[in-house]
Amino acid sequence: MSTTVPFLEVPNEFNKERKQSDSPIRINGQKKLASSKYDFVKVKVSVEKHYYILSRFIVSRILTAVNVHYTDSVKVSLELKKKLVDLNRLDVTQAELEQHLFMILRSYKYGEVPIQRYKLMTRFHQKRVPLMILMFGTGCVGKSTLATQLGERLNIPNVLQTDLVLDLVSSLNTSAPSIPVWFKQHQSKHSYLEQYKKECIFMRDALDGDINKCLEEGKAIIIEGSHIDPNLIVDLIKTRSFRFEGNNKSFRDIYQEDVESEVTSAEPKKGLILAFFLRIQKKEEHELFFEQWLSSRSNVGSIQSLGSNFDEKLISLSNNFKHIQEYLDQQNTDFAAHINVNLHKLDETLDRMHTDVLTNIERAYQEYAF
Repeated sequence: MSTTVPFLEVPNEFNKERKQSDSPIRINGQKKLASSKYDFVKVKVSVEKHYYILSRFIVSRILTAVNVHYTDSVKVSLELKKKLVDLNRLDVTQAELEQHLFMILRSYKYGEVPIQRYKLMTRFHQKRVPLMILMFGTGCVGKSTLATQLGERLNIPNVLQTDLVLDLVSSLNTSAPSIPVWFKQHQSKHSYLEQYKKECIFMRDALDGDINKCLEEGKAIIIEGSHIDPNLIVDLIKTRSFRFEGNNKSFRDIYQEDVESEVTSAEPKKGLILAFFLRIQKKEEHELFFEQWLSSRSNVGSIQSLGSNFDEKLISLSNNFKHIQEYLDQQNTDFAAHINVNLHKLDETLDRMHTDVLTNIERAYQEYAF
């Protein structure tokens, strides 16, 4: 345990009524935490043999990750810092910090669920448990939007879009596909799907470095795109994830094997890998989404090969994405959570996915995986 430093005397000005605003402000359209005079006083938090300096920004992000409303998370994190400073508690244990935090949360009418989840997420991050979220499905089902927003909620800044990865790789590798397969006309469904599967294999290889880095270094990542073929990720989930439906071992057994393998062999580390299969049930809504998406990209060069006019391009694009949907429906996707996206209420879809992630982390924690 780190040696405890003497408590610092807090300047009198911190005990005066605050004159500046501590509410969220907007910079370039995004919410940011406004600066507070309490931010200039450091609070050291001891965790076992280590310590860290309390950041109300990080506290608020963890609170958001456990489904505390954003505005409340900002207020609670500031109130926590203010309370510790006013009490002259500038060197505290993690347990004492959480005790004060949970008292404040209860005063905001939050129950035991977010409190237990906060403990869970704190331990999850401290133990550096790898977390990988895979989101796949055909085009125009909201994958990019949902991945970005889920990343914001869970404080996962590393979000990879397979379309952008393909653009980057093709600019560096002449053998890579220059544009996605669905931006071209094809003679038959068979030839189209053969090319699609080849691009999925190429993408799986291109993502290998990011996947290994996530699992080996205990990081979190979200990967989304239509180039994710379930046949190419099921083996990854079987061999590298704590959670797999066909595995009868408990999290505790798998985690213990993983810890022992670090000492006895070079066997790859495991993490929590979750997959979401996104789709839109109503055909009319999906086709309307195609039309809106194509209208906003009418001058983009990559879609010129779809046809000579808008209607022809729309038919080609719709058929291409329909072929992908039919292909994915025929594959074994039991390892993934099937999500029916509501384009009119994306927040509901996002809430479902957010809850699924927290539930799976809770399950891992309950079975002593970390």
